[in-house]
Amino acid sequence: MSTWRRAVMALAGLVRLVSRVAALAVLLHALFTVFRANPANVWYQHVETLASWSSLGLANLFQLADPRWTALVNYGLAAVVWLAVGSALASLIRRAAS
Repeated sequence: MSTWRRAVMALAGLVRLVSRVAALAVLLHALFTVFRANPANVWYQHVETLASWSSLGLANLFQLADPRWTALVNYGLAAVVWLAVGSALASLIRRAAS
């Protein structure tokens, strides 16, 4: 395997990892909101910070009657977008190595 191919494959893996971490952060934030986690908790604060950065502007897309459902739908949608775009981009990068 050539150096170029290894570098491209490593880049594809990095893109996939970053997209999955971002999706996990927004999904965890949605679950923390739904189950009313303690906002003073350090883990909650870290996840909230990551989720606010990686929500892709979708945090206020839908306004439902219950704020917990609003968080679940909006952050869940952001997680799906991260997974879909990250996988597609990683696949395109891997094809560049061929």
